[in-house]
Amino acid sequence: MPFTFLLGLGVFAVAILWFVDVKKSRVECRRYLEEEASRVYKLDGSTEVLDIGEEAGMDGRRAVVYETKPAE
Repeated sequence: MPFTFLLGLGVFAVAILWFVDVKKSRVECRRYLEEEASRVYKLDGSTEVLDIGEEAGMDGRRAVVYETKPAE
């Protein structure tokens, strides 16, 4: 009986994941990371976040690579 329950949970999880839009998720994740970087690292709106690294150690800080956009 436990195997049947776990199999049902697995099938249910796969069914939910089938409806996830990966491209939309990447865009939303990128937007969230840029907003987080601007809030945490005090970046202004003229910067574009190029990469955010993994948390480094116990302090929870991340390496942020960003580029300042030229003024129009």
